[in-house]
Amino acid sequence: MKKIHVISFLLFVGINSAFAQAKNEPAKPAVTISEAAGWHKISTTAVELNTDKDAVAIFGADKFKALRIKATRHGIHMKSMRVYYEDGTNATLDVNLELKAGESSKDFNIDSSKPLKKVAYVYNAVPNKNNEKAHLELYGLK
Repeated sequence: MKKIHVISFLLFVGINSAFAQAKNEPAKPAVTISEAAGWHKISTTAVELNTDKDAVAIFGADKFKALRIKATRHGIHMKSMRVYYEDGTNATLDVNLELKAGESSKDFNIDSSKPLKKVAYVYNAVPNKNNEKAHLELYGLK
């Protein structure tokens, strides 16, 4: 029950601060609560066919060693990723890759001493027969 209250509070506070603090990318909130070692799914985002910018604000247990992305439903062309830390610093990850449906990226090492604030993407879905959206899953390594 305590976790539900914490998550609710973080979502309420986080949604308001994420939209106020985001630069060009309004951030969708993602709450992580586990500190267990290993890979954790942080968020899932729908990806349009046209080039788009998107961001995910990360709340809760937000320190990670590495990030990984996975394309689901259809392929994705990830042009760039930028991580924003709570201390105001940020880093651009060397991405520019195309993932087929079901395929994961390499691991992108990040500064594990700093809590993440958000992850921003520039991407598009790879054209497909029915012009359907792809889905992007973001994972973090603790």
